[in-house]
Amino acid sequence: MVGPGAGRVRVTELDSPMLASLPLLLWRTPPGLELILAQEGVAFATVKDPHPLSFRSCRFVLFDSRAEGASLLRSLLTADHVAIDVNDLRRGERIDPFAALVDQRSARCCWTAQPGTVSERVARFPKAWIRRRLIGSLREAVTAAGGVWIRVAPFPYPYRSAFGFPANLAESFPEDYKRSPTARANRTPLTA
Repeated sequence: MVGPGAGRVRVTELDSPMLASLPLLLWRTPPGLELILAQEGVAFATVKDPHPLSFRSCRFVLFDSRAEGASLLRSLLTADHVAIDVNDLRRGERIDPFAALVDQRSARCCWTAQPGTVSERVARFPKAWIRRRLIGSLREAVTAAGGVWIRVAPFPYPYRSAFGFPANLAESFPEDYKRSPTARANRTPLTA
């Protein structure tokens, strides 16, 4: 029997398609987190408007309970979402790692190298070490919740991406090694 509404598909919360694992959605997270995700080449999007439709694109939502309570977030998410509180990544740290990542102050460091001492200005906090720890902990949280962890190779800040072209010369001909830089500089193709 064909009647009004026949052939229409009604999508409800229960019928909605599975949420994508990537990109990670960030809602009210510290700026240091965005910085290290960009540096590590991890796909993320920032939610600007706390509306339930803003969260429908992806499964993993990172938030900071210091900035906003989890109760509001729960009202915006479905049962398919995985909310990860980045405040948990601060536990056990003597400093706020997210604040340390964006700290612009410097400190003087000295190393003893015979026959003297080397001194230079460096960042007050070991940012590369902090980044590796936070990214490792975040990767564990995402994969433990059934997600995937995909990223491009890390690249230096403030660049948005990097492109590396490996040249593999299968046979060792010294002349090929000499011609490679010239060919790249002139943007002419290498010939066999």
